[in-house]
Amino acid sequence: MRRFLVLTILLLYVPLLYSDELDFEIATHYFHAIRFGSKNIPAVSILISNQHTSYSITSNDYFAIEYKDGGKIRSLKTKSAIVERENYQSGSRIYKLIVDRVNFNDTETKEKVIKHFKDLGYEVESVLVGAVFGLKGKVYDNRQYYISIATFNRAEEAEPSIAEIFDKYRIRAFLFPVLKKYPSGNISLYLTDRKQKISIKNILWIRQMGKPITIQDGPRTTNYGSFNGDLYFTFELDGQLAAINRTDLEELLRGIVPSEIYASSPSEALKAQAIAARTEILSAIGHRHPATPYLLCATQHCQVYNGTNSYTNETDRAIRETSGMVLLYEKRFVKAVYSSNCGGISEDNETVWGEHKEPYLNSNVDSEENSETYKKFKDGLDEGNLEEFLYTVDDTYCAKSSYNNKKAFRWKIEISYDELIRHIKKRYDIDNLDDIMIEGRGHSGRIRGITIVSGKKKYYVDREYNIRQLFGGLKSGLMYIEKKKDSGGKILGLIFTGGGWGHGVGMCQTGAIGMAERGKGFMEILLHYYKGTRVEKVY
Repeated sequence: MRRFLVLTILLLYVPLLYSDELDFEIATHYFHAIRFGSKNIPAVSILISNQHTSYSITSNDYFAIEYKDGGKIRSLKTKSAIVERENYQSGSRIYKLIVDRVNFNDTETKEKVIKHFKDLGYEVESVLVGAVFGLKGKVYDNRQYYISIATFNRAEEAEPSIAEIFDKYRIRAFLFPVLKKYPSGNISLYLTDRKQKISIKNILWIRQMGKPITIQDGPRTTNYGSFNGDLYFTFELDGQLAAINRTDLEELLRGIVPSEIYASSPSEALKAQAIAARTEILSAIGHRHPATPYLLCATQHCQVYNGTNSYTNETDRAIRETSGMVLLYEKRFVKAVYSSNCGGISEDNETVWGEHKEPYLNSNVDSEENSETYKKFKDGLDEGNLEEFLYTVDDTYCAKSSYNNKKAFRWKIEISYDELIRHIKKRYDIDNLDDIMIEGRGHSGRIRGITIVSGKKKYYVDREYNIRQLFGGLKSGLMYIEKKKDSGGKILGLIFTGGGWGHGVGMCQTGAIGMAERGKGFMEILLHYYKGTRVEKVY
């Protein structure tokens, strides 16, 4: 039976301070703690599903069901069980309105931000979020201060304030939930081989004893895959029954890496992907999914995780040969973000997400520094040279990669006037489109914002993802927009000509493959995309 020893704790904005009542069994999962196994490898909890009130659990080997009964730990063995929500009491949360995030050791910026919002008349509070890791005698600190200017009991109460802050300061504020009361409830466990039903309070553990354990919804219409490690079922704040996999980080990567990159990619690209994915997990802990009983999710929001269904020999080897290796900048885990295809040039993180600049996430032409393309476009793209770049550049790492999807590297789409109105009306109250204006570009030429003009109404849309979604899901923000007009100047449609697929920050996966195909090692690949960082084995 597997046990994880708690060797280090990651510290969040401590939810226990706001708790009205405490059930330790469920609280330990909301108070996010990193656990370590016998080889000192971190164990990570990842949400598989919270969409059902019942789940079917099966395996080709016995697994152990562990639960508390009158203060005693009970354990049963079976190969098949149904887990069902019996009853529940919702928990509760409050919401902090966050206007900025500052790295823990950047005291100067923190004080400037606090003073700025105090001078504007807000009551400012700094909320400490994130993790401190002790690994092999070294400390790695990924904490940040979230700067809060208001507290709300319900999310909808904050909507006017969020809109006001955006209209006044062009700041995209967001809500950070803080636990106030833990959820609770009873879980029914039905052992199909024994035809036995048991009622369990708050949390149920499934301990792997042999082969992987498969999770399906109760009626078995949705198969979430098979998983190594342990599973547990518990309640989220609004009463959802969550199915969660807890497994060590190296095992987790076996299900992530082949879900995020072609397993047939060159081995050095797979190693680079493994290190980036490992680093991204560690850097995200404590910042994703606050007020939940898990650390990460299995979707693109964190990283795609498909369990044992996606394991391959090639990606397993890359993970094994880079075990414990991460990217570091000073004493912090790098935000090792990546996208499918950068279109030949990556973007600064602050352009895409509106956060403080990370020195290792700079816009970068995806080619050798002695190449003509690099020399010509290293100072960035704008209205003057963007079209030339999109039509002429074909010698970047991603362009030369044998895995380059030509329709991702360069693309064009025309949207008619009627289609534009349909898209925009989903978000804004317009009846006609009189004009669209680009409001700045990032270093790579990716659009920072646009203004939609409809009669006397003007709507500002910030950030490349929001702009892409506004027009039905464009592939990237690296694009120029051509207006089709009639003889009277009325817009008939828009033509979008662009490059790349995804946000374009950090590692270009297609480019990483292209570098590996040209003999570059995983270290060269990573230091090309995350400049100024270093690779270090931390466990």
